[in-house]
Amino acid sequence: MTPSRAGRDNSCNMRIHPLLAAFALASLLLSCEEDGAKNLNTNAACTADTDCSDNICHKGICAATKPLATGQTCVGDGDCRTFICLGGKCVPGQSPANTPCLNDEECSTGVCISGVCTTQSGKAGGEQCASGAECASGVCHASACLAVWPLVNGATCKGDWACRSVTCKASTCVAGVLQGGAGCFYHEQCVSGACVAGKCAGGSCPGKDGGGAGGDASCF
Repeated sequence: MTPSRAGRDNSCNMRIHPLLAAFALASLLLSCEEDGAKNLNTNAACTADTDCSDNICHKGICAATKPLATGQTCVGDGDCRTFICLGGKCVPGQSPANTPCLNDEECSTGVCISGVCTTQSGKAGGEQCASGAECASGVCHASACLAVWPLVNGATCKGDWACRSVTCKASTCVAGVLQGGAGCFYHEQCVSGACVAGKCAGGSCPGKDGGGAGGDASCF
């Protein structure tokens, strides 16, 4: 039997226009891409914090926001404060000094300061200080402790204190802005690229960081 005109019209009315269908599919794919940009669970492989749902990517693995203590049951390294899960249990950390860390338990030294395992103790980078003796790095500059291992220009940073240039902009260490005669600790702080005897030189001069032992006073 041939369908009635009314039946054919109803069937046509239920169809989706090809352009609308394409638009709906594109919207769905875009939505999936946006959701997938930050949906990796703990222990998933990652390359950046933004890959992980908890926004913590450490040693190539998404870490937990509230990691487990030593001895607690775990599934993967990212579950533990020590960042080592063996036999389904979090075991003591083994990261040596000078390696990146998230907390004290991860380090074999038992001390994680400014995101680095260290044997030193004291205030972390960025904390207020009056002298270097208060800081884990031994350096108090402009009333703030500098990082134990300050970063070079171009590295990702969380504050001025984390950089050798002591200048962090848009989460990146950039060249220092101090002019000749200004107090300094690292060469990178100075526009001239030279910190000599605790001051920025007006031009490029020999000298060592942290006071420029043997620096030439004629540089000023």
